[in-house]
Amino acid sequence: MNKAANAAASGHEPENLSIKRVCVIIGGVFGGLIALSLISLSIWQGLFEYADNKSPATPVAIPPAPRLQARPLPDYRQYEAHKQQQLDTYAWDDRGQGVARIPVSAAMQVLARDAQGAANGGTE
Repeated sequence: MNKAANAAASGHEPENLSIKRVCVIIGGVFGGLIALSLISLSIWQGLFEYADNKSPATPVAIPPAPRLQARPLPDYRQYEAHKQQQLDTYAWDDRGQGVARIPVSAAMQVLARDAQGAANGGTE
């Protein structure tokens, strides 16, 4: 009889699995992970050194006049305030055509009132 038949007769599977082989495979996987980590780290550090060597030694010169926007943040805040003021006030956009601007909150109330009137059958 062979080993497989003896193992089947005794009620368990044959021991084809070598612990030494399993340990070598697990060690190889962990060794490979460590090697890849070290390679990645060296590439990463090399890229930073390369970038540091390529950065300009002197600061970039400011372009000649006219520089169109000397104070961009205050200008943007003023622009936002102007746009918000347009959203919050009544004004004529084109008086000849009869086009006016109303605040957003007032427009929402008008639309809600119109929708409610349409839901009630158009009788108000």
